[in-house]
Amino acid sequence: MPVNGPPGEEKQTYSFTHNGAKFIATDDYIAHNGEKETVNQSWVDRQLTQDIRPFMFVFGHSPVYHVEHDEADFLFSLEVHPKEAGMFWESMVNNNVSAYFCGHTHMYVRGESQGVQQVVSGNGGAEMPAFNTTLVDPALMLEYPQKSIAQNDQQVGYLVITVHEDLGTFDGVQKMYNATTQSWETGDTFTLKAR
Repeated sequence: MPVNGPPGEEKQTYSFTHNGAKFIATDDYIAHNGEKETVNQSWVDRQLTQDIRPFMFVFGHSPVYHVEHDEADFLFSLEVHPKEAGMFWESMVNNNVSAYFCGHTHMYVRGESQGVQQVVSGNGGAEMPAFNTTLVDPALMLEYPQKSIAQNDQQVGYLVITVHEDLGTFDGVQKMYNATTQSWETGDTFTLKAR
């Protein structure tokens, strides 16, 4: 793990580059701004403004916008501190970040707010709850899935991102495991422009 994060957060908050892409990992379980568990905003701002690479991937554990409303889940989410979560999102908007990738919630949900995608890819194997479209934060424009999903119909899966440096875009392909057919199927697909 890279050790270039802020003091006390080495190997937890960090960044690395590969070709035309920069990857920024945020740890939102460390107290900042008093006793609030949020991202290290000043470090994130420096990472976003001091690099001109066209592909900027920001990822962390918790969603900024909730996609379900479980009280226990809420206690460990960025949205517990709306002011700080708003500052984090605003920094991505202002620096033309295409997407924020996270998990925490055990399901796959993708939506957009202010031109930035939030991709929750937390369906890697833990027990998944039902997905109810009416519980998604109204500030997040839901893009996938478009309908509610019963708990028994949720599928484990993963997300593959392919960068097309020559086109200035990247593709996302969600793969879901169909236990009945014992095969991998394609779920969500999307294409986003680099900044």
